[in-house]
Amino acid sequence: MMDRRDTDDDPVVVAGRRAQLAARRGHDVWDRLAAVACPTLVACGRFDPIAPMVNSEAIASRIEEAELRAYVGGHAFLVQDRAALPDILAFLTSEGT
Repeated sequence: MMDRRDTDDDPVVVAGRRAQLAARRGHDVWDRLAAVACPTLVACGRFDPIAPMVNSEAIASRIEEAELRAYVGGHAFLVQDRAALPDILAFLTSEGT
């Protein structure tokens, strides 16, 4: 049986997405991204309805030499794609050595 919260027409899901978008509306660091001078990994879910992949592509495009990795899944790609967590951990541990 499918959990009702997993549907796009569930009022709780819709309200959560709207609240997330409202919170992000006032958060704008676009002009400061070019100042990032450290190794950067931008990771995202290919099917994320809350933070669409196009947003991650734009972020990565503003940071010199940023690496963009897209994973199968949505906003919870970290647990939806088994490759995500090991990849991210490898990036974090290899950059300092």
